[in-house]
Amino acid sequence: MHEKKNYEARQEQARKSAKSLEGGKGDFRLARVTDLTTYMRHQQERPGCWGDKGFVKDFEKSNPEVKVKH
Repeated sequence: MHEKKNYEARQEQARKSAKSLEGGKGDFRLARVTDLTTYMRHQQERPGCWGDKGFVKDFEKSNPEVKVKH
């Protein structure tokens, strides 16, 4: 698939961009960062999948690079 070609670079860029979104102490912490291309591909294939906790858990297990390490 074409969108998998630059996945690692897109994911790393998404992670770097998300760092600026984290709240201060006591606010909120990011748990997962997914690049837009990957997010949209899954949403088109399985509408509503991101609202399904089971899907998200399986996605994170299959794609550990999306989890933000603290």
